[in-house]
Amino acid sequence: MKYIYIFFLFLYLLFPFLPSFGAIDQVGFQWLYLSVSNLVFFIYYLFSSNSSFKLNINKSFLAFIIFIFLSSLSVFSILNTAEYLIELSRLLILFSSFIIFIIILSYFKFSYLDFSKGVLFLLSFELLYFFCALFYSHYYFENLIFYGFTSNVNIQAFSIIFKIPIILFSLKFFSNVFIKYLSYIALILSISALFLISSRASFLSLSFIALFFLVFNSKNFLSNFKIVSKLFIPGFLFTYFILNPFLRTGEKLNNLTLINESTLQRLDFYKEAINSIIHNPFIGIGLGQWKLFGIDAHKDLIQAYVIPYHAHNDFLQIGAESGIFSLVSYSLFFIFLLFIIIKSNSTSDTISLKIPLLLTILVYLIDANLNFPISRPIIQIQLFLFIGFIYVSSSHSVFSLKISRKVLFSLLFIGSISTYASYKVYSSFILQSNLISDFNSNKFDTPLSVVESLDNDFPNLLYGGLPIKSIKTNYYSNDSIINNLLDLSIKDNPFIKYPQALKAVRFRILNQLDSSLYYAKDAFHGIPNNEFHTATYLGVLTALKDSSTIDSIYPHIKNMQSYNMWKALLLSNLVLDRSNSESTTALFNEASSLLYPDDETFAFYNLRMSKGDSIIITARSLSNIANDLYNKGEYIESAESYLNASKLVPEDPAYLENAGHSYYMANLTNKANVLFDSVINHYSSRSGKAHYLKGLMSYELSLNKVEACKFFNIAIKKGNKDAIKAQKLICQ
Repeated sequence: MKYIYIFFLFLYLLFPFLPSFGAIDQVGFQWLYLSVSNLVFFIYYLFSSNSSFKLNINKSFLAFIIFIFLSSLSVFSILNTAEYLIELSRLLILFSSFIIFIIILSYFKFSYLDFSKGVLFLLSFELLYFFCALFYSHYYFENLIFYGFTSNVNIQAFSIIFKIPIILFSLKFFSNVFIKYLSYIALILSISALFLISSRASFLSLSFIALFFLVFNSKNFLSNFKIVSKLFIPGFLFTYFILNPFLRTGEKLNNLTLINESTLQRLDFYKEAINSIIHNPFIGIGLGQWKLFGIDAHKDLIQAYVIPYHAHNDFLQIGAESGIFSLVSYSLFFIFLLFIIIKSNSTSDTISLKIPLLLTILVYLIDANLNFPISRPIIQIQLFLFIGFIYVSSSHSVFSLKISRKVLFSLLFIGSISTYASYKVYSSFILQSNLISDFNSNKFDTPLSVVESLDNDFPNLLYGGLPIKSIKTNYYSNDSIINNLLDLSIKDNPFIKYPQALKAVRFRILNQLDSSLYYAKDAFHGIPNNEFHTATYLGVLTALKDSSTIDSIYPHIKNMQSYNMWKALLLSNLVLDRSNSESTTALFNEASSLLYPDDETFAFYNLRMSKGDSIIITARSLSNIANDLYNKGEYIESAESYLNASKLVPEDPAYLENAGHSYYMANLTNKANVLFDSVINHYSSRSGKAHYLKGLMSYELSLNKVEACKFFNIAIKKGNKDAIKAQKLICQ
């Protein structure tokens, strides 16, 4: 049994280092891995155990059980059943893992020193992985990876700092020279890694650890200060003077501030979570429902479809999702745990052995109040491993529960349900990558057979919160299928508003403008900073010729500072033919002269506004005639037609460039040169065509390579691809 338990312990410590195996999010595979490991353990335990294990239930563990039970009661207020079941299954996975750790640790009965050595080797391997991944990414990808074996730098930072108190306070107990030196190296590299990551929350935790070490490790403050200096100063110097210049990462530490946009957003999240608790005090909004509620609560902060999945405070999110009683029970889980550590005798009465355990929990609580570690299996497994050791090392218990066959069958049932749910999420995460890629590129070319293999109902949301059914509508042409999927999508997530925007587009195509306006308005007010929603609403208003409402949303579009939305707004005004309005003239001038002075699109819109579409159409017609003449080799006639177009729209340099090109092909180089000089000296053409052709003429007529290459370089800077070819042929 000893080696079997070692094997299972190894399995749980191994999973953070495993890849995602095709899942779009790493946690998808991690939850599946944990659930399968739990299930296998309980099956093994069922058939191998001769005597029932007595599980001591203390107040802390009891509070955790009550927390899970109360969280499950929030089913009565849920909006999305699938998300509720997924989150509940993950809590049950943690509960099962917790029991397994207690069973394994009870068997081995590690001493505090043995436990510290295990933490040291785990941290050492983690740091080795971190720096290897960092240097590998630097050498081969020129893109630094700071998240190590995790999927996020904050997770990596807290995974490191979580272990520091145990090793730091154990330094004086390590008698083996190798262990002692390894401890110093691991601590120095940990501090170096934290400086590289530059996480404010981890620095806060590190400050607490250093302060407690100086005050409580022993009565000799000066000795403690020397130890801290031996760790912090080399770690800082190594990072600042060696790693930062080598990796070019100095700006991360230099730009570190206590308050930034992320901090202010967190304050908004906290405010909304507290507000939710006040309005739903007993059973909350439902387990797993924050990702839905957060969209509506923070709709003014959302751009595109990047939604606030978490409240960045586990306690507030638990209170918001499951109610105040669930929040209290989860808080008591930690409060009773702290009392267990303080009152524990088996960890010795020496305060220097209790402080690191208290600090470890304090580090977690800092993370839990600033991030969302309860959703991060990597952090949770480490937490329960530490808490399992604390439970086993103490004698506190309220009652004992025999892990009999009936209990094991219950745990097997829980494990089977959790495994099935985790598998469904993992398999969905693999297929979701196709849909998300198509959605981001706006090219829905994944085979329909692959699309249909993705389950619509469990889970029913993509990793980014979009309803799967709404994305699938882009692959179908049958109206009844599309309408049914969109209606169901709104039920899955009524706050993301993507299905409503799609319905608005469909009704507009069918010329059912009243229905289109209803859904477009809903989408716009639901997430107003989303370009697709705003453009859809603007398009419907334009079709309805509702210029007053368009004017009313102009300040909002201006605040969006979006290139695409400015284009949509100007086009809307052109379609409504509002060129005689002073406000419209000012609007077009603002876009073409102030915001995007070098953009030909806005210059052309301004031209359409001032000249009128009829003149623009006539000029383009002459240009098309000129182009046909050019293709027939009638270059002089082509040039004259381009010049006639230029007379109608003299603001557009393209007509003069093309006329010059035609004269150049007709060997009328003097006329061509005059036109090219006119464009170069008097227009801000972005095509670079005049510079390119001027360079060719300079080389062909006078073999002036220097002047030709000068014009080629200017043309290349303007994006002219022909100039690149000419430069390679002539200038090298």
